[in-house]
Amino acid sequence: MRYLLAALCLIAVLACSCDAQCFVNPPNVFPRNQIRGCLYEGKVHPLDSEWKTKDCKKCNCNPDGYLGCCNTAAQPVDFDKEHCKSVFYEKECLYKVVRKDDPSKECEVYSMVS
Repeated sequence: MRYLLAALCLIAVLACSCDAQCFVNPPNVFPRNQIRGCLYEGKVHPLDSEWKTKDCKKCNCNPDGYLGCCNTAAQPVDFDKEHCKSVFYEKECLYKVVRKDDPSKECEVYSMVS
């Protein structure tokens, strides 16, 4: 039993230390202690619904009122940062890595997180 607890603690630490691109928020309680939906950026979304945001997140409001959102754009993390830069294209929900001295040339990317 101790080994199981130790393994679960290790998994929790590793999960928290990674570069997470998702989040979960607890239910919003509205007047009269009711859960009517999920509040995101000033709008209440119905329970058991899904939507995409302008900033490339896929969100859902589960039947219990928990809000979960994940980034849909894979973000480059391993590339030549001295000579290259990451540029985000919001319309396409896409990152490109280009040369700092010539943005028309793309750089090689070794790893990304989504």
